[in-house]
Amino acid sequence: MATPAATAILTAPSKPRRVSCICSSDECKQLTICFQSVDNDIRGLFMQLPSIGGSVLAGLKEHRVKRTLIHLNQYSPDKDTWQCTIDRRKSSPKQMKLRSEEPEVVQSKKYIANHHFHPEILQLMVDQGMTNIDCMTEELIREWGLIGNGYTSADLYSGKVPEKTKSILSLPGGNTNGPYYVPVPSYKGAKDDYQQVSMRWRLNKLVKDCQEKCRWNSALAPRGEDNDVLQPVEKRARRIGELPALESNNITELQRAVCMLAEERDRKQAELKRLEDEIRRRESEQPGW
Repeated sequence: MATPAATAILTAPSKPRRVSCICSSDECKQLTICFQSVDNDIRGLFMQLPSIGGSVLAGLKEHRVKRTLIHLNQYSPDKDTWQCTIDRRKSSPKQMKLRSEEPEVVQSKKYIANHHFHPEILQLMVDQGMTNIDCMTEELIREWGLIGNGYTSADLYSGKVPEKTKSILSLPGGNTNGPYYVPVPSYKGAKDDYQQVSMRWRLNKLVKDCQEKCRWNSALAPRGEDNDVLQPVEKRARRIGELPALESNNITELQRAVCMLAEERDRKQAELKRLEDEIRRRESEQPGW
């Protein structure tokens, strides 16, 4: 079952960069373009993999890079973790004489597309104004049922993380102490999510058109597209067409919008009940309750 974050439009706080994902797949590139076309959805953006450095988070960042490469099937056990993410630039013979006899080794910036990560994580990042994270609390991962569903004990970081680290993602008002999981690209539902998000975006246009014609007010909720070929809702690249607009006088499409609204209402009610139960649980844990 899709989560509310999966089917919502997660508008990012920043604009997309002209970079490519470390996975280098054509499907990933197409998905990125498609998500960028939906009000700059954060799933069309990228996270930068950590750089080599001598900071107190070096161990955490190395573990994050290693787990990222393992999930993408790009990890080489016979190489150092960092060697999988660096480029070796060959200096000219003249430059080598001026500096050293060894070629210069430079770590190039590497990125991973956000749609590889679970949408609940991305939603919380949007809510908290974060564009990159190094770790997440175990409480958060358990709350969303991700242990055994994209995350394993191997993704846990066994080292120490300083208390003042700003790149920790946690539940609002929740515990920020360890243990911690590193974010890993294990989410497999991005294609289905885009199909629903694109329909939500198009229905939003349809509803506004209906409102302008004073027929009735409506809202929107998601349902998947029948077409298996993904297309951006707006043109973002050459040779890529855009999805056709929905017609405000098409009864079938309007009925679909009403059904989506009912689904959205049911999800909101379920989420409200979950929050109310959580409030009662926390209040019962307060001293003197």
